[in-house]
Amino acid sequence: VEIFDLSGRKIWEFSQNNADAIVWDRIGFDGLKVKAGMYLYKVSVNTSSSDVYSKSNKMLIVGQ
Repeated sequence: VEIFDLSGRKIWEFSQNNADAIVWDRIGFDGLKVKAGMYLYKVSVNTSSSDVYSKSNKMLIVGQ
């Protein structure tokens, strides 16, 4: 999973080898909590046959 701000700057990234839920604490690479607003995310899945499937979408962070 990769998360980007609207300027395209990657602000967070996480990788795991299972289908468990991913929880983001809204802390970016800079160690600060990201502000409310619109962000983009990309989820990529590698299959056992080495194919890669990706999906991108937007998300809205509201509140504190």
